[in-house]
Amino acid sequence: MIPFEVYTKFIQRLNKLGTNANQNINYLMFSDLVNKAQLHWVAAQAKRPELDGDIADNIQQLLKEVSDAGVKKKNRYEIKLPDDYHSLLRVWSEPTECDGVVYGKRVEEGNLNTLLQGAFTRPSIAWEESLVTLSGGKINVYIDGVLSKTYVRYYRLPKVFEIAGFTKADGTASTDKDLEFEDVSAEEIIDLASQLAARDIGDTKRAQ
Repeated sequence: MIPFEVYTKFIQRLNKLGTNANQNINYLMFSDLVNKAQLHWVAAQAKRPELDGDIADNIQQLLKEVSDAGVKKKNRYEIKLPDDYHSLLRVWSEPTECDGVVYGKRVEEGNLNTLLQGAFTRPSIAWEESLVTLSGGKINVYIDGVLSKTYVRYYRLPKVFEIAGFTKADGTASTDKDLEFEDVSAEEIIDLASQLAARDIGDTKRAQ
C-alpha cells in the first residue's frame, strides 16, 4: 500500500477516535508509528497457532529459512540469528551418525538445567529431539551428539515504511517506501498505528 494512502487512512482513523491527535502527528512521527505498529502486528500474528501445518496467509510473505552448521560448544551448537530475524517458527537438525532428523523443542533458559538433567527430558539424537533456546542474538541447540547442519525457519522483520517529506536523523531526506502489506493486513496495521498515536498523545497530555 502506497504511503499517501496509508496516511489518509491513518488520519481518518484518528478523526474517528475523536482525540485531535492528528493535529500533533507529523510525517516523521507517522512513519515511526506505522513501523512500530507493524512490528506489534507481526508479533501477534506469529503467536497464532498454525493450521494443518500451513502458515497463515497474512504473514507467509515474511517466512524465511536458513541452514547453518553452527559452532560446537560442549553440549550445544550456536547459530547466529539472521540480521532480519523477527521471531522463530521452528528448528530442526541433521545428525552426522544417521539419516534421521532431530526436531528442536523451544524451552526457556530458566528451565534448561532441569531439562538437561532429566532422564525423560534431556535432548537425544536417539529420541530425535533437541532443546533450543534463544540468547545473545544466537540460537542454542542442545544435543547429545554431532550435528552436520541445522535448519531455522523464521519470520523476518517487515520492510521499513516511510513517507517522503521530512528529514531523517542522519540528515537525509525521507522517501516513499510502501507498506508491504495489503488488504485486511494493512487495515489492521493502520488501525493499530492510530490507536498507538491516540494513546501516546493522551499520555503526553496527562503528563503535562
